[in-house]
Amino acid sequence: MWSRVSAAVVGAVLVVGLFGAPAEAAAKPSKVGLITFTGASLSGTKASLSLRWPAARNARSYELFLSTSYSGVMKAKVHKRTSKTSITLTGLKRGATYFVTVRGVNGSKKGTRASRVGRTTIASQGSGARASRSVTTWNLCTEKSGCTSGGGAWSRRQAAFQAFVKARKPSVLALQESKVLASGRPTAVPGYTRAAYYSSKSLFLNPAIYGVVTKGDTTREQLDGTVRECREADDGRYGCLDLGGGKYAVWAEVEDLATGQHVIYVSVHLTSGKGDREATVRRTETTRLVDAVRQINPEGLQVVLAGDWNSHRNRSNDWQASVLRSAGYRDAYDLARSVGRQHHNSYNDWKTTPTTSVTWGDHVDKVWVVPGRTVVTRWENAAPMSGSRYAAPLVSDHNPVLVRLSLD
Repeated sequence: MWSRVSAAVVGAVLVVGLFGAPAEAAAKPSKVGLITFTGASLSGTKASLSLRWPAARNARSYELFLSTSYSGVMKAKVHKRTSKTSITLTGLKRGATYFVTVRGVNGSKKGTRASRVGRTTIASQGSGARASRSVTTWNLCTEKSGCTSGGGAWSRRQAAFQAFVKARKPSVLALQESKVLASGRPTAVPGYTRAAYYSSKSLFLNPAIYGVVTKGDTTREQLDGTVRECREADDGRYGCLDLGGGKYAVWAEVEDLATGQHVIYVSVHLTSGKGDREATVRRTETTRLVDAVRQINPEGLQVVLAGDWNSHRNRSNDWQASVLRSAGYRDAYDLARSVGRQHHNSYNDWKTTPTTSVTWGDHVDKVWVVPGRTVVTRWENAAPMSGSRYAAPLVSDHNPVLVRLSLD
C-alpha cells in the first residue's frame, strides 16, 4: 500500500514538472502593447476592420473588447477570443466609429487591457475602376525662423526632399510653407511641373501622370523682379482662394493623361493654435474654402483637398472637420483600405524619435476626398525611416502624408 501511494505522489510530481503548474498558479499576462489597425474593407452595407497587437508575456490567448463608445469599451463584454495576435472584425456598420482594447489571458489570470484605440469604418467608396494615383501633402517649413534653427538651411534639407520625391513619385505634391520653391525652376522639384503657387502654397504635378489644364503663375509674390496678381486664369482653371485674414489656398484643374479625367487639387494651410479662438478661425476658413471650391467647380469634378489643417481628431475643438464632413468630404485616413504608421504624429517637432499618439494619431496634415467617388487604397505617414527613427536630416518639422487613391 505504501509503495502504491508513493508511486502516485511521484507520478503527480512528474506530471507537474512536465506540463507546468496548475492553472491557478499560472503567471499573470503582461499588459498588451499598442494596437494597430492594418486594414479595412466595405462590402455592401457591412464593413470590416483588421488589427494586430504585440504578444503579451505569459498570454496563451486574448480577449478583445469592442464598442462604439470610448468609455463603453472598458465596460463591454468580450467580443472575440483568439490565440493569435491579429484579427479581422466583420459585420460592422459602415461609417461608424469603433474603439477596441485587448487583454491577455493565461488560465484564470487576466492581464491589463491595452490602451484604447479608435477607428472609423469605411463609409462609402467609389468603383475603383480607374488607375491608382497618389497625393502627398507636406508642410516644408522653409521660411519661418524656427525652420532654420530647427532643421538648418533649406540647402541642407533639399537633397532629402528631392530623394523622397524621386523614390515615391507622387502624382501630386501639395506643399505648404514652400516659398523656397516659388520660382518654379526645374531644380526646385526635379521632374515636376508647377501648377499653382501663392502665399507659400504650391501644387506640383508629375508630368507623366497629370497635365495642367491652363498653365501659368498665380502669385503676387516678388519673383524675378515682377509682381503678379493673385487671380484665377481667364478660363478659371487654376488660381488661389482667399480664406480671409491673410490665409489662402491654391488650386488647379488637371487632366489625367491616361484617361482624360479632370480633377481639381487644392493645397491649403489654415491658422495655427490650439485654443477655441483659433479653432473658430479655422472653422471660418474651412467654410470659405468649401464655398469657394463650389464656385470654381460648377461641373462637379472630383476634388481633393490636401494641406496642413493645424488640427486633429484628438482635439475637442476640431470643428473644421464637421464643416468638411457636412460638405461631403471625408478624411482619406478613414477610408483607407490599409494604413501605415497611424500612431506617428504627422508633426515631428524636428525630432527623429517619433511622437506617438494612441487613440487617433495627431495628424494635422490631411487629405480630404469625396467618399462615394473615391477608393483609398493606402494612407501612410511616409517619412523615411532609419530603423525606428526618422531618417536624418529631417526635411521639415512635418512628415509627409501620402495617400494612394482611385478617383471615379
